[in-house]
Amino acid sequence: MLVNAIENYAEFRITKVEFDRPDVSFTVDTLLNFCRYEKIKTADLYYIIGMDNFLEFPLWKDPEKILELSKTVVMNRPGYTLAPHIQKYLDSVILLETPLLPVSSTEIRRLVAKGLPYKHLVPAGVGEIIEAHRLYQSD
Repeated sequence: MLVNAIENYAEFRITKVEFDRPDVSFTVDTLLNFCRYEKIKTADLYYIIGMDNFLEFPLWKDPEKILELSKTVVMNRPGYTLAPHIQKYLDSVILLETPLLPVSSTEIRRLVAKGLPYKHLVPAGVGEIIEAHRLYQSD
C-alpha cells in the first residue's frame, strides 16, 4: 500500500529497515539502526506522530533516546489535546499546527468494514489494493 500511496511523489522512497528486523521493532531501535541500514553517514531524522500517539509517548521504550535521535514532530489531531503527563517533553518536540482533518486509519478501516464510501480519503492505488484483497471488510 505504501508503494502505491507514494507512487506520484519522486522525493519519497521506502526503506525496508523494519521488514528486515527479526525481532520486535521499537521506534528507538529503528532510529538507532536507520542510518547504518541505509548506509547514510549523517542525517537529520524527523519522526512524525499524531497527538494521539504522543499522549502515549511516556509509555514507549526509551522516549528520551527517541528525542535525542530525531526531531520529533507532533501533529495535532481532532479530539486530542495536550495533557499534563507529557509536559516534560514539550520543549523537545516540534508541535505542528495543521488543518484538523476528521480522518484516521482507524476511521478508514471502519468505513471499509461497513461498506461506506472511503476512497476519497486514500490515494487511488491504496483503494485499489483494499478492494483487490478485500482488506478490512467484514464478511
